[in-house]
Amino acid sequence: MTNRIAKTLSLAIIFLSLYQSPFSAQAQYSTQDAENFAAIFLKQEKMTSIALDKNYLSVGTEGIDLFTPLRIKTADNMMRAISKAEADYSKAIEICLPAAQEFQSEAEELLRKSRELLNVDFETPVYILFGANNSGGTANRKGLAIGLEVLCKFAENEAEAKNLLRWYTYHEVVHVYQAMIRSKPKPRAKNSLLRQALHEGFADLVSSFFLTDTGKAEMERSSYGKTNEKKLWKDFSAAMHDESLGDWMYTKPSSDQPRDMGYWIGKQISRHYYENSLDKARALKELLILSNPDRILKKSKYASFVHSLPSR
Repeated sequence: MTNRIAKTLSLAIIFLSLYQSPFSAQAQYSTQDAENFAAIFLKQEKMTSIALDKNYLSVGTEGIDLFTPLRIKTADNMMRAISKAEADYSKAIEICLPAAQEFQSEAEELLRKSRELLNVDFETPVYILFGANNSGGTANRKGLAIGLEVLCKFAENEAEAKNLLRWYTYHEVVHVYQAMIRSKPKPRAKNSLLRQALHEGFADLVSSFFLTDTGKAEMERSSYGKTNEKKLWKDFSAAMHDESLGDWMYTKPSSDQPRDMGYWIGKQISRHYYENSLDKARALKELLILSNPDRILKKSKYASFVHSLPSR
């Protein structure tokens, strides 16, 4: 890291610590973990696993508890990641941490709007932190944790960082609501490509209700999807009841289509279901709960819409 970054960020973190209230169980959005990490990282002496554990992991918010089991794992594991990619952490501290701090009031308003839209009455804490450079975040019924060093790989300035935070937070907070509202004991539903596409696509749909600036990945999916919609639907519908997600989600496709086109298909089905429903509030709740993906697909009339499109 450079002396300029160290000096600037050290002063910024000290200033913020004097004027920001400490994180409490009632807070919805916290950058405390990220600030704790930056304070250690910017010290002139070499960072160690012991210091990382003592001054970061052991004193962290519930976000650290949420992120550690599968992402951070141990202080030693995180230390190895830092040693291999110190520049990623420096960049995130310089560009994305200030953006995350400035984003707080907007994030809390964002969370309020999403709760009102989806008619949920539980709080959803959001934690900004640093991990082992292997995940942009995780969401479960306990809240949302965002790994800043990974998210920041896709931003070159604070404006881009803030836009990423907007999209990521809106999308992932829906997954928190999904986990919380589906937590009641129910017969185990079979996972399928269709179910997972609706799970992700609905989160993208909710994001689109509030945000106009789309991320690069969303733009690529949308451009490809609109051009190839009939073929995509033909291929997707043939595989949608399989438990395998194939090339549709979470992997680099073997074909020339962009990653995660299952997100885009799920978003289209969700949008058509919402737009074709007379009771919009009920439609949103049904998409959130997702108890019957086949019923949602049928009532969306998406298949009929695609079949009516002119051949290209």
